[in-house]
Amino acid sequence: MSRHVERNARSLQRVLNRKQESNEEFELKEMMSRLTMDTIASTGFGLDIDTLGQPDNEFFKSAKAFIAPNITMLLLTMLFPFLGKVLEKVGLSVFSPRATRFFEKVVDAALQERRESENAGKMHDFIDLMLNAEDKMEGETDEKDKIYGSLSRNEILRSLSFVTANKKCMHSS
Repeated sequence: MSRHVERNARSLQRVLNRKQESNEEFELKEMMSRLTMDTIASTGFGLDIDTLGQPDNEFFKSAKAFIAPNITMLLLTMLFPFLGKVLEKVGLSVFSPRATRFFEKVVDAALQERRESENAGKMHDFIDLMLNAEDKMEGETDEKDKIYGSLSRNEILRSLSFVTANKKCMHSS
């Protein structure tokens, strides 16, 4: 995974050099947030999203929308957890439905492409780890490696927590 981090660090260096040469001001927090997002996307999903070079990147915009929860819905589901499923059935959600659909498509596309690609197992990212976990046979002899069936789509989609954890950290600093 270190090659992903190094590639993103070189990208940051190029962007900072361009800004220095043109005497352009920039927001350091924003640059670090974009670097972190690029690194998470590449180490987690094997994606080269280049939010540093593309300020209007859809991945970055969707991540921002994804972590801006509907406060009323969040409070309702925290105070009355049973309401979560009811509200979901009515089409209401704590998180942006558009951003949620975007990330579901990203994860689904990454998994599908990796399953069909000859790069499966060679990207050294979180997707590879998930696919390796799926491939393990149920009931292995080594107790610590025992897997009880393959990963469900929902378990794989929980990988979105990488994105939300990054953005929450960046917003709280």
